[in-house]
Amino acid sequence: MVSPLIIRIGKFFPVPIRSFVARIVLSPRSGTNLVGEESGLVETGAMLQASRVPVVLGEVKPWARSNNRPPITVSIVTHENAIWIESFLASLTAQHYPTGSIDLRVVDHSTTGDVASEFDQRAADLRSRFRSYHFERAENRGFGAGHNRNLRAATTEFVLVTNIDLVFDPEAITDLVGAAVAAPGTVASWETRQFPLEHPKYVDPVSLHVSWSSHCCCLFRRAEVLDAGGYDEAIFLYGEDVELSFRLRSAGYACVYVPTAKVFHFTEDQSTRSTHHEHFGGVLANSLIRQRYATGAARSGAALRLARLYLRPPLADPSYRRHAAANVVAFHRLKRSFRSVEGLPGPFPIRGWDYEMRKDDGRHDGGVTSLPADLPLVSIVTRTTGQRLDLLAEAMASVNNQTYPRIEHIVVEDGPGHAEAVSNMMSSPHVTRRFYSIPPSGRSATGNKGVEAASGELVMFLDDDDLLFPDHVETLFRALRSNRRAVAAYSRALEVAVSDPVNGLRQEVRHWVPPIHLQSWDFEVLKHHNFMAIQSVLFKRSLFLERGGLAEDMHALEDWNLWVRYGFAHTFAEVPKVTSMYRVFGSPAQREMRRRVLSEAYATASMRNDDDVRHLAEITR
Repeated sequence: MVSPLIIRIGKFFPVPIRSFVARIVLSPRSGTNLVGEESGLVETGAMLQASRVPVVLGEVKPWARSNNRPPITVSIVTHENAIWIESFLASLTAQHYPTGSIDLRVVDHSTTGDVASEFDQRAADLRSRFRSYHFERAENRGFGAGHNRNLRAATTEFVLVTNIDLVFDPEAITDLVGAAVAAPGTVASWETRQFPLEHPKYVDPVSLHVSWSSHCCCLFRRAEVLDAGGYDEAIFLYGEDVELSFRLRSAGYACVYVPTAKVFHFTEDQSTRSTHHEHFGGVLANSLIRQRYATGAARSGAALRLARLYLRPPLADPSYRRHAAANVVAFHRLKRSFRSVEGLPGPFPIRGWDYEMRKDDGRHDGGVTSLPADLPLVSIVTRTTGQRLDLLAEAMASVNNQTYPRIEHIVVEDGPGHAEAVSNMMSSPHVTRRFYSIPPSGRSATGNKGVEAASGELVMFLDDDDLLFPDHVETLFRALRSNRRAVAAYSRALEVAVSDPVNGLRQEVRHWVPPIHLQSWDFEVLKHHNFMAIQSVLFKRSLFLERGGLAEDMHALEDWNLWVRYGFAHTFAEVPKVTSMYRVFGSPAQREMRRRVLSEAYATASMRNDDDVRHLAEITR
């Protein structure tokens, strides 16, 4: 929050002073040097931005899926959780992936015989269904140690490491393996999307790379994991997935998120987490990971952070200090084996007791993994000038990565000249794409042309410099479907400040969610100011037919006027989750120019809004 504050205050100072401050505040390194651990998302975004290059050039297609079905190993580690066996195996055997190509390996760390008894009863059936089945009991040396046994014993190229307290969507393994087989050899892991709650870490919307993967359900190339040494067994439970992800990345491999591969994870009651082993295991793992991958204060402060937990325990939990003391002892016993490794490629973001800034609420509406069969077509309209083909390619890639399966993407160029270049850009079997060019007519006319050409029942805008996170369309559709009174749905958006191009690359230097977007639906507030980014709204196309499109004589704030007209006497469904991002200028001079343009346009747009509301009130009496 430091840089936005300085930018706001900066308008009271001369341009030379603002420029000097901005070179410090908005430099690519400022995320590390200025705000330290608050910068997790800045560091992650800057790192993952580099992974977009092969995608936009067409060398890598994260949305690509192979039809090959090679043999894989499914690795499970159990510990006193026989309750989940029936539902897990039912969903595994119901996979569209052939079970005859799956080696099922189970390592049981239980002290009772309940898990073994449940598997013994099913042993004959499992041997007949799967390519092979192996069950063994072992001393409980932790989650990673159990999976290491299975990884070393497996013979397949790919190994799926998974919890047992989940159920698979029928296409989950097919999608994971399809993505893995189609991916280049530089990728080592493929993570599923979790319902009803997943860690809302930053996923690059173009490459689908992440800084770390949750190993609740994650597919690996077995050789890469073993070459990296497997799980570090010094981490008994919680955080071992982050450490292994960082180690794979330090070896030059990427970790990828596969949003179409879905599982339902039965998470624990939130009320028990403050005293649960997950909390203390995660705290210890975070402290050890700092020793190996962090630098400066983030590394040296690990011991002090643990001591602070001991000295300031929650008053309502008398056992907390005892567990905190055990963590301090364990940390000092284990930290020697987590010494910092020099020359590691980075960054490895660590923020507080987490590993990067939270993007926003990760809860999925209703927790239902499947979508209804009667999905309406969604039309995405992109306005472009043909002058920023690199940005346009990224926007198109983010559309291809959408989890919603019925999309048409309409690209309209304001001014001819780049039709061939655009039409030759990336295609996807799940997205129908059409291109139009019109004589230079302005932003609003270009957008209206796209909506006129749209075939979808639902429509949204995506300008060429904006990006969608993979679940954007699906999330807004679910919100619209669950609120029958709503004519549109909107979500929160990430604002990304970018530097001026250097060697063709616009460096992302700040990521944040402006407070103006944290607004529940209120038409009176909307009449005063716009709180919705243009790409964050999914609306019914019937509104365009009834109340018109973008005002073609407006060259700024035209989307605000559109939402006012569409929102009059209607309801928009709010989704309190970040599902998209838009770019703004990073330099203070450009930001100041943009601020002035919008300020000058505000009075005119406000009067236009008042006139339109009065007109709508008259014709709807």
